[in-house]
Amino acid sequence: TPALRVQAKDYGASVRGGLWFQNDGSRPRIQLATQLDDVALPVARKFWIRSKMSKAAIDWLDTAVAGGVITGGTGLVSGDLDDWPFDNNDGRFEAFGQIRDGVIPFNPDWPAMEQVQADLRFIGNG
Repeated sequence: TPALRVQAKDYGASVRGGLWFQNDGSRPRIQLATQLDDVALPVARKFWIRSKMSKAAIDWLDTAVAGGVITGGTGLVSGDLDDWPFDNNDGRFEAFGQIRDGVIPFNPDWPAMEQVQADLRFIGNG
């Protein structure tokens, strides 16, 4: 599709791409590119791939994304969804963005980092 608009309560995105069904009972091939609207950093909690992450990582991330905004968020998923999450380089997953004015309580025994400005890059599974 040339354009699809996704709008939820606390985030929005413009998506383009497509799905190709292989007519063999398997999952489809996917090729999607996404441009994310500016969004509050804590909304990221909704997008952890919980089935592939340790409980410790999820717990830390849930605490660590306390405040700020993600700007310039983009994403790409390309490949056969039977191979998700593309551990053998048989597809592509990328997510990029910037944190602006982030608040990250890195460790409960330390003061939170504030006014964090950072570039985010997730390629493949991590």
